Amino acid sequence: MSGACGVGSSNSLSTRRSVLRGAAVLCVALVLGEFMISSLLNYNTLQVAVDQVGQRDAPVSVAVSLAALAFGFVLLFVVTTLGFRRRRAVLEDMQVEGGPTS
Repeated sequence: MSGACGVGSSNSLSTRRSVLRGAAVLCVALVLGEFMISSLLNYNTLQVAVDQVGQRDAPVSVAVSLAALAFGFVLLFVVTTLGFRRRRAVLEDMQVEGGPTS
């Protein structure tokens, strides 16, 4: 029994490493893509705009940063809540129809 646990944990560790590598590649691709598009279009990103505001007025820069953070948090919360509600409704419909419960 302990041998099976050892194999499972090794597989789990390699899976986690693979997932972390994939996440790192996606993050780098997202950052480089955003930089490339903004450079090609000669467009300032939010980070650059906040830095420019911070050079003129630091408290406003902090307020804009916190507002952007709060907006992102609220947006993620709303999307997650809607996703859970939709999934719950689909599962309830499947149970009413006699479909699989998992």
